[in-house]
Amino acid sequence: MNGSKTQELARQALGQLADELEAGHSERLKAYLAAMGRFRAYSPTNVLLICMQFPQASRVAGYRTWQRLGRQVRRGAKAIRILADPAEGQVRRQRGHRTSGCVQGRLRIRRQPD
Repeated sequence: MNGSKTQELARQALGQLADELEAGHSERLKAYLAAMGRFRAYSPTNVLLICMQFPQASRVAGYRTWQRLGRQVRRGAKAIRILADPAEGQVRRQRGHRTSGCVQGRLRIRRQPD
């Protein structure tokens, strides 16, 4: 999934949330707010992307982070795509962190195994 598809997924998710709220349904908003509480370090857009791709996610991390935590990502597991600012990657590299992903225009797609 490239940057434009990820952005389109985010717009679609936001549209669905707005449509449900206009129709008087708040279940999706409650789920989104609960996810925002679980993923405080992520932007609202990225939380929305996580919810759309893997609604039952309780923790999200990159492949190497899971390895450092003593966990192993299952072979064939699909990544959760989120948007990240390229400047964030530069800061992470300066701090000694490795980043994975591919640059798509001005945004970087970060792959986070579920």
